[in-house]
Parts: sequence; C-alpha cells; structure tokens
Amino acid sequence: MISVYCPPSEEFGENINDISTLLLRFSQEKIVILGDFNAKSSIWDPRKTDKRENIVHDLINQFDLVVINDRDSPPLFNGPCGISWIDTMMVKNIGVDTITEWKISDRITLSDHQIMEFKIEKENFSNKRKTCKWSIENINLFDFKIKVNQSVERCKTNYKDSNKNLNEMIKEIHHILANVCFETRKRNRAKKKQKNAIWWNTELEILRSKVRAPRRKFQATRDQDLRKKENKVQKRIVDVHKSNSVSETNLLQ
Repeated sequence: MISVYCPPSEEFGENINDISTLLLRFSQEKIVILGDFNAKSSIWDPRKTDKRENIVHDLINQFDLVVINDRDSPPLFNGPCGISWIDTMMVKNIGVDTITEWKISDRITLSDHQIMEFKIEKENFSNKRKTCKWSIENINLFDFKIKVNQSVERCKTNYKDSNKNLNEMIKEIHHILANVCFETRKRNRAKKKQKNAIWWNTELEILRSKVRAPRRKFQATRDQDLRKKENKVQKRIVDVHKSNSVSETNLLQ
C-alpha cells in the first residue's frame, strides 16, 4: 500500500516521480494507492479540472492503474476552504471485482478529509496478475446505461473546447468506462443449483446408508473392543459392496 500526500505548494512532478519509482520497483506486486493528490481530474472530480490533471493521467496510463473513486460520491474533503474530491484511490494488479463496499463515510472526525471505506476480497490475493474482463451478464444494464449516458454528457462538456489530443481523450474514456462497469456490477451472484447425477438411484442410496450407519456408530464409540468389532463390520460391508460392483461390471462386459 502506498500512502500519498502531495502538498499544493510543492512541485507536483517530484511527488509523482517518487510514486513512479515505487511502482517500478514493485511492478509485479498488488498495489493500493491512497492519498491526497491535491489534483482535480474528470475521472473522479465532478467539477472542472486543473493543471495537475495531465500529470496524474500520465501516471495512470503509464502503469495501467485503475481509479476506484466514484465521481458521483459525496465530497472527500469538507473544510473552511470549501469542498473537493482531491483524495484518490487507485490499484495496480488487483481486479476491481475484488474491491467491494467502496464508500465515503459520513462519520465525524478531527480531520477535514472524509473516511474512505472499502473491502478487498482475500481469496483473490495471489501474485498472479489477472486481466479484468467484463461480461454483460454480470452488469446491471439499466444502471449501466444511465451511467454511460451521464458520462457521455460530461465528456461532451469537458471536451467541447479542450486542447487535449485524441489519444488522451481515448485513455480518459477508457478509464471512465472501466469505472462505470465497476460501479454497475452485480454485487451478489446467485450460485447455480447443482444438478443431480443421472446415474444415482434408490438402490445406491440404500447401500450408502448401510455403509454410513456403522461408520457413524464406529466413530462415536470410545470402547476399544467395540471399535474393533464395528471396524470389522464396516470393512465387511465395504468388501461386499466392492464385490457386487465388480460382478456387475463383468456382466456388462
């Protein structure tokens, strides 16, 4: 995890270079970047951007970072100077589908910055990098269409008199779409009901019950003599079952 603070009075490029050094050093690791960049970007800020935007976008594009912020979230900073969305969360080599319950808390603290809460699923933490792929089946299409339309309108406004080249616009739109997919994904996918095996029948169910009954009795007893006796009974039942199975197989052949 990389904790970031970029003071507005310092050279922003030097701060970004420090982050770049860490990203290069740990290029194969799963990385979470959290901090106050003091930068306004159309990716996470619903208001106008500033001169630091292009520098942050270059960092995002260079290291294939994914921004987790929701630009429609409450302000991340609320102080005497006003409100803003200057705090940012980015990830590298972590599938966005493993990040859940991202939100801005309304809890009161001694800081002007709001608390950013999220969870990362543990079982998906491996050193192997996974490519994030989105499936239509895993997205709420209604919410997706609304978010895309809103993003398109914002892009029209932001790019109307923009001096950015086409490649920069395409990269920004790519990140916007990735964030829309993340925000509109289905949270709880119902597990498919496992179908019953077609070869299973009542006779096999009875045989299984006969085997399990002495086994449960054997496991429950503490008397050593009784355990030996039950163990012999269980083995005899299993041997008979195996013998019957072999006979049936020979008949089929």
